[in-house]
Amino acid sequence: MKLHHSTVIIVLQLSIFQTILGNHWSLQSISNYFGRNDKKRSPAVKKGEEKSALHQLTGSEGPLTLTRVVDHLNSLAPLHLKEPWDNVGLLVEPPTSRTIKTIFLTNDLTMPVLQEAINVSADMIISYHPPIFKGLKRVTCNSWKEKIIGLCVENSIAVYSPHTCWDVMSGGTADWLASAFHPAKIEPIITPRPPAPEDKNIRFLVEVHGARNLKSNAHMKTLLGSGSSKIISTNPKEKRFSLTITSQELPFMLNKISKTFSGSISQIKLADSIRDADLGVGRFVTLEKPTQIKDLIAKVKHHLNVSQLQLALSFDHSLDHYIKKIALVPGSGASVLLEACGDAELFLTGEMSHHELLDANHQNVTVILAHHSNTERGFLRVMAQKLRKYDY
Repeated sequence: MKLHHSTVIIVLQLSIFQTILGNHWSLQSISNYFGRNDKKRSPAVKKGEEKSALHQLTGSEGPLTLTRVVDHLNSLAPLHLKEPWDNVGLLVEPPTSRTIKTIFLTNDLTMPVLQEAINVSADMIISYHPPIFKGLKRVTCNSWKEKIIGLCVENSIAVYSPHTCWDVMSGGTADWLASAFHPAKIEPIITPRPPAPEDKNIRFLVEVHGARNLKSNAHMKTLLGSGSSKIISTNPKEKRFSLTITSQELPFMLNKISKTFSGSISQIKLADSIRDADLGVGRFVTLEKPTQIKDLIAKVKHHLNVSQLQLALSFDHSLDHYIKKIALVPGSGASVLLEACGDAELFLTGEMSHHELLDANHQNVTVILAHHSNTERGFLRVMAQKLRKYDY
């Protein structure tokens, strides 16, 4: 089975995400999605081992529901971080309830990628780019996008898209792209606006002291139920715990906490406000020491595992010119880079138009273009690792 190089497959097993290995979808095959010249190969497992990876798939608290997985994805990258024009979150929810065992990660949900997901009995697809972007007036077989949605519903496959939420989040796509230049100081170009008060996805951090009935993490989950609350920390010995709760569930959960644990709520604050200050649109990268453009090109090629890049040298630059500050945006970043470039001398993004390149060059800025998806898809491996480590 040929795997398309925009795809990663992971499965949920014993509360972790685990890469599917074996005869047809070994890590050797999956690594092709990062680039055809990838020299970093992982050894394949013995034939037949992939079958065991597809059985006995449960979370630490029982079968994993779609709600639990979506809640975790939303807590990693809150949906209010999205750009106003974007369409993110759970886009397709099958009418039939289904335990989430196998998750497909892809940069773009195309027909070949969907067929791969169906072939491995995927329960959920995380598509970085939203397959539903503009409003659909019908779901027929007349267009490939409509057909994909219909097939997902038919095969009970949920579809989730994070897109610009992953770009903005700390440790997200932009930070992954910026890591090509480590060691360096990295900071956002534009900090995100605060969430709207009526946003039901806003999460509040609640800290509770004197919780007399608190025994364990698992016991706490059982008592609180299966809502969207997320436990941050527990300390049964000191009878205290903290968790995040959506604004929609906050009144109900506060009442339940008071009755269940007989504890005092010591603090309530906006959870998203306690996140580090590194999230935002795009990244400024200030190098530890000035570096020649030709060496920066080599770093980008190595990081993205590509052999070619497009380069638009500033009129005053040569390949030997030293650069101290870089501005970058994954995907298509011209609007951000040209309006908020600061004192950056080099731009890195996926694509820009001819006239946008001329504008940058006339501002004494050299531009490296790596093609749209090349500046994004490598982050799927990073996200897979984040999801593997989470206890569901």
